[in-house]
Amino acid sequence: MTDVDLSTLAVCSVRYALGRQTYITYDVARIVRDRWSMLLEQDQATIRRDIERALAEGKAGDPQIDGVAWYRLLNEVAHD
Repeated sequence: MTDVDLSTLAVCSVRYALGRQTYITYDVARIVRDRWSMLLEQDQATIRRDIERALAEGKAGDPQIDGVAWYRLLNEVAHD
């Protein structure tokens, strides 16, 4: 798998998991966070934007469970 493929899968996975309210939210956030440096800059920006928008609109899932995973991802990649 190339970095481009991984980056594409990361964007698709985040978009799928946003708002799902299942275990997949935590897993996707963790996997994306762990491989953040491997993602293309444009896809990093897309992921940040999608998560920020979903959180702002209340569409990121349960705020106390899913929201925590998304905020953690954003906070941990903020310096990149």
